[in-house]
This record gives sequence, structure tokens and C-alpha cells, in this order.
Amino acid sequence: MKILNVLLLVPLLALAPTAGAGAQTLKSGLPQPNGSVSALAWWGDTLLIGGNFTQVGGVARQNLAAIDLETGTLLDGLPAVNGPVNDLLVAHGRVYAAGKFTTAGAETRNGVFAFQMDGTLLPWNPNAGSSSDVRALWANESTVYVGGEFSVLGGTFRSNLGEVDTVLGTATSFDPNPFSVVNDIVAWGDTVIFGGNFAQVNGTARSKIAAVDRTGTLLAWNPGVSAMFYSFVWCLEATAQRLYVGGIFSTAGGQARSCLAVFNRTDLSLLSPNPSFNSYVFALAAHRDTLWSGGNFDLVSSQDRPYLARLEPASTSLMTALAAPDGSVDALAPRCNYVAAGGTFSKIGTQDLRGLAVFEYPADSVVLSAPLGLEFEAPGEDSLSLVLPQVHAGRVTWLKDGAAIAGEHADTLWAKEPGVYRAIVRTGTGCKLHSRSITLADKPDEPEPVGSGRREVPAGSWLRARNILPGEVQFTWSVPGGQAAELLVMNMQGQIVSTLPVSAQAAPHAHMYLSPGLYVCRLLGKDNSFVLTQKFWVAR
Repeated sequence: MKILNVLLLVPLLALAPTAGAGAQTLKSGLPQPNGSVSALAWWGDTLLIGGNFTQVGGVARQNLAAIDLETGTLLDGLPAVNGPVNDLLVAHGRVYAAGKFTTAGAETRNGVFAFQMDGTLLPWNPNAGSSSDVRALWANESTVYVGGEFSVLGGTFRSNLGEVDTVLGTATSFDPNPFSVVNDIVAWGDTVIFGGNFAQVNGTARSKIAAVDRTGTLLAWNPGVSAMFYSFVWCLEATAQRLYVGGIFSTAGGQARSCLAVFNRTDLSLLSPNPSFNSYVFALAAHRDTLWSGGNFDLVSSQDRPYLARLEPASTSLMTALAAPDGSVDALAPRCNYVAAGGTFSKIGTQDLRGLAVFEYPADSVVLSAPLGLEFEAPGEDSLSLVLPQVHAGRVTWLKDGAAIAGEHADTLWAKEPGVYRAIVRTGTGCKLHSRSITLADKPDEPEPVGSGRREVPAGSWLRARNILPGEVQFTWSVPGGQAAELLVMNMQGQIVSTLPVSAQAAPHAHMYLSPGLYVCRLLGKDNSFVLTQKFWVAR
């Protein structure tokens, strides 16, 4: 039987997408809330939304909901919350929610609670008080920082900022004591940075932003922002190189900065990029070499950018405008090929999108290519060889005719029957990369040529070459009757690159190391009594 063998190369070392590449488009078909969205988070492919709404997609959902982004399906079971949700945090195998509320599900929860993705409300209950307005959450290894407007947390006095353990929800000794509301928190190493509307931290002057160590001790860093009564820091975003600070202010570090300031993360020095927003910056998200900025502005560096702008992270120069919302963008959450935006808008461009929109980058994919269609002699099975030749951190799932092939997660798949095959690779960061599909079709039987200058092939004889690892080829064969033969390997110019004698006593297999490229192997019977031929491809 002649069948089709196709070697598919799926290189995975260069999986990092081209940053910011391609135009972002709005994802359609997502259920829409009937109010504003002020909190966003991702649990795998599920988008969690919090805010001030009573329905999503026409279905009752009180201030908290979850949407499967791949299917656009509104998920069931999350607890209803009796007040606005300001922040969501996925950490420690659970979801934390913060806001201005007193109940979650049927239980009392003041300002903060935790739940599982199946909707189970956890007993964890730091209890920030019935009049609290919790606005910010940040997770450490075994604790959660909580910021907002409150006077108690985890069973003890804490003014607007505290740290609670993840088991009992009790407060740790961390107690920076900012004088007024905390709007956002970021932390790395031993440094915790928080911004808000305060003028002092534990009695020491700090205007709207401050840094403490993990014990809560105030650090010397004191850039401050405008001390005017209307100024505040609303959002913080940290990357490996920079700290971005957004809000409403006109100076930072003693220099003119209009609503956005950029600091060197290493020494927290003020950097020179100085884009000018003409009003509030409420949300920042760094993703794929793009700094997404949302708020209540309409001009950025004197150019029209209503409510949403994208900046180049290092220079903070403006990038191409996207479709503009008609209202404030209050939350941003990136993941993989997506950036979710929440706010008070009802349209983005010409699309009716109330409070929730998802911008989609061009899909990342693994390269799936068939360099040549190769036919070879083999024993009654169709064989498709798909090779991921480079080291990667993800998990491979092979699909046939749209269904996952059970137990197949190796980098190489040998397909046993005709069908439509493709690969999905889940990267170490949880993103999905899809290959294109390829169809493996059964070849019709063709009679072996016999007589008149042709060599007769003994019944049951076969030869196979399999590229098992980059550069390594495994040959196997069967020649009934113990006939002696010789294995020849030739390049496409007809030059013999390797030979191997085959005797009745030799094991019916061999390994060779060959340079990448296309080859032909032949099993030649003694005195040219028969010949078996197969083409094969060696992966790089």
C-alpha cells in the first residue's frame, strides 16, 4: 500500500509574539452588562468582571460575573454581591474580590471576600467593616495586601492599608497607616508601593504615593505628586524596568507630569518620558510592548485619544489610535491575545458595547508546514509524523477531526488513520497557540510492478524511516525469508551518504544521524533481487 507521510515542523523557541504587532480588533458576541465595569481579572480563558450592574447578557448577575471568552458563554454560580466590586485578584488558587458591599451570596462579607471558580464562597473573611470601601488587592506568597478606605481589617485596627493571611484572614503586623484612602498597590521583592489620596503615612509627609518594606516601615523614596486637594494617584503598573503611576496631578518628583509619571523600577528615579493627559488616568496595563491607558481624558500630548490610549512603554510616545469609547475606561486586564477593558462607556467606535470590551490581537500560532508531500512503502497503516523539534515549556494536545486524541501530549504524533489533524500548544504562561490543520488522506492501493526489467518485492516486505529526534533517523524493515540486503541512504542529488549491510542475523532496525534535508533510503536485495524505497525528511 502506498500511503502519505508528512513531516510537520512546529518550532517553539520563538513563541514570544511580536510585541504590539498587528491591528487589534474588537471581539464580538460577548454578553454585555447593564451597568459599569470597574474590575477585571482572568482565570485561564475565563474573564471575571466586577462593577455596578444587575444583569449580564440579559441574565441576572449582581455586580460579579464570569464569561468563557472562547465560547462567549456566561458562566453560572458566582456569588451575588450587594454593592459595587472595585477590584478582582486571582491568586493562591482562588479569586479575591474587593469593593463597597456587605454581603456576598447569603453571607456577610464587608468589603472583601474570596471564592472558588465553581462559585463556592470561602470562609476567609478579613471583615473591613460595614462602611468600608476596599479598592485594591495585591497578593504575596501567603498573604494579601488590602487597600482602600477603612479603619479595621482582619480583626484589628488598620487605617486604609493592611496585610492579611490567606488562611484565617487575620491581619499581620504590617501597618503603614496612610492618612487617607489607598487606590492601588504593587509590590516586588521587599518593596510595597501604594498610591491614593493621602498626605501622610504614619505621620510622615508623603503626597499621594509612598513605598514601604514588607514590615511596613516607610522607605525614603518621596517623589510626591501635586499636593492640591483634587490630586490623587489612582492606578499603578509595574514592569521589569518601570513603574507607571496614573491619576490626576500636574507634578511628580518636583517636575511637570500631567496625570502620568514613569519611574525606574531599580532605583525609583523619575524618568524623562512625559506624555500629557488632559484628565484622569484610571487604568494602566503593560502588555506586549504596549502601555494601555484608560481614563476620563480626551487628549494625550495634544492628540485626540478619547478615554483610551496606547503608548510605547519606553518613550511613552503615542501609538496608533484604536476605536474610541464614548465614556470612561476604568479597568484594563491583558492576557495572551487579549486586552479586556471595562468602564462606563456604551459604545466603542460604532459597536454597542456597554461597559465591557475585549480587544483581540492577531492570533498567535505555532508554525505548521509540510515542506513536501512524501510517499513511501509501508505496512498497511497511514502515518502522519508531526514534530516539535525545539524545547518548549508548554503542553501539546493533538486533535483529529476536531476532537482531542486521548493520551497524546508528546512532541511527536504518529497518526494511524486518515483524518484532519492539528496541534494546540498551551504555553508555560497558559496561553494557547494553534497550528493550522492538515488532512491525511488514504492513498489507493497500487499493485507492485513485477517482471520485464522490474524487481519482484517479496510478499510482506516493508521499509520505514522515522525522524524521531532532530537530526536522528530510525530505520526499520522486514524482509521475509531472511534474505540478505543492503540499506542505502542517498541525498536528492543521488549521492550515497551512508550504507549498511543487512543480513539474516542483523537486528531489523538501525539509527543514523543526518543533516536536515530530504533523503531517499533503499533496501536493496542481494544480486538486485528486490528493492524497497522511501523518501524521508530530517528535521532541524
